Amino acid sequence: MVDLVTRLVLCVLVVAFAASARSASADSGDACRAPLRRSLIDALKSAFPKFRAPLVADNFAEDIAANRKSGGTGCLGVDSGDYDGDGTKDFAVVLTGEDGDSAVVVAALQRGKEWVLKALVRESGRKRLYVQTVPPGHYDATGSSEDPKETGGLETLTCPHSGILTGTTESTGVIYCLVSGSWKEVVVAD
Repeated sequence: MVDLVTRLVLCVLVVAFAASARSASADSGDACRAPLRRSLIDALKSAFPKFRAPLVADNFAEDIAANRKSGGTGCLGVDSGDYDGDGTKDFAVVLTGEDGDSAVVVAALQRGKEWVLKALVRESGRKRLYVQTVPPGHYDATGSSEDPKETGGLETLTCPHSGILTGTTESTGVIYCLVSGSWKEVVVAD
């Protein structure tokens, strides 16, 4: 009887392990999860426990199709660049809330084996949110009906390193750049 119970327990453990491995494999095959290191996913989960790393399906099908048509992977929730100029690959990530609608856009700066995370903006309407890396350069505020000074944004911004453009598809966006150790933003038309 004990031998039968032991076999049954082992069988249940093997099935559970296989299911977990299939789930992890499916996530790692997703175009949004594939570029993210396990250490980054763990750091994001620890810092933002009510959110998860993005999946391609977090965005609307027509936005995914448009991204793929323009040469993208279909993932609008992850991009990478060197946002702080230290020569290492950093990430911009749109985390998806437990409710499926809320989101937080995070800049993840790599420091050796550690990650420095900065929530840039919290939003609702996750299905239309995107992140995109923009090159270093000069950006002027455009496309906003509000005065940039009233919303905390700048009228002009020079990014010494790559920046993060985020917003909702078919709308204006905001460029975030790390300037002298502080994140600055400017509203731009996309």
